[in-house]
Amino acid sequence: METCSQLEKQVKKLKLYNGNEGRIVNEAKNEFLANMSHELRTPMHSILSFARLGLKRKDSLTPEKQAFYFNMIMTSGQQLLELLNDLLELSTSESKYVKYHFEWSDLGEDLGKIVLEFQGLMEEKGIRFIYVQKEETCIMARYDKTKIRQVMRNLLSNALKFTDPGKKVILQVEKGRLDQLHGEKQAWKISIIDQGIGIEESELECVFEKFMQGSKTRTGAGGKGLGLAICKQIVEDHGGVIWAEKNGPETSGAVISFLLPAGEKECRPGS
Repeated sequence: METCSQLEKQVKKLKLYNGNEGRIVNEAKNEFLANMSHELRTPMHSILSFARLGLKRKDSLTPEKQAFYFNMIMTSGQQLLELLNDLLELSTSESKYVKYHFEWSDLGEDLGKIVLEFQGLMEEKGIRFIYVQKEETCIMARYDKTKIRQVMRNLLSNALKFTDPGKKVILQVEKGRLDQLHGEKQAWKISIIDQGIGIEESELECVFEKFMQGSKTRTGAGGKGLGLAICKQIVEDHGGVIWAEKNGPETSGAVISFLLPAGEKECRPGS
């Protein structure tokens, strides 16, 4: 009887383990699907926005402006295709680790492309979009272009989503310092400053956790609370840090900033 009792306990433990394992797998699947939904939404919105602007202004657009709109639609379509390719790669890969392709690039050049990408979205909503680059020279860093662009799109999408018409969003890049184990290191500080609904003081740190939404954004329009968690993971994998602040005492909104280690590689001629 004692043997049967022990066997029953082992069977119960096994069932419990299998149940927990199934729950964990299911949660991971749901998290993955929500994550990809968030990533696919931004370029699709950009395509639709530029298409709507083109249709609305078709009788007054110059050939140059038409070409600009078509180029932005093509760029966003390419980004969407890249994300779908990533989805296909992830679905067939057995690796549990994110793959990065680090290369030396001018960060300012990539940020400029992001600005062009979001101009149509901001203009359509009536938001003033300002880009401030405080350094006159090129901004060299070693980073994964696709991943950092993903971070920028997530952050700017949030700023766009929660900022009302007539307000402004600022993208700013300047020199910063990154604290490391063996002292400080030069870094680039990228900040997205909006005049939206802001973040509560008590939520400035936890807002980067997975599935965490600020109390001001729980309206059903804020996604699954994965965007900032994704940004945090990517920035930290680059050796950087990311944080949130309130946008000053006299104005609403939030400031999301992150630091990327600055490169010692010199700019190429013509950069």
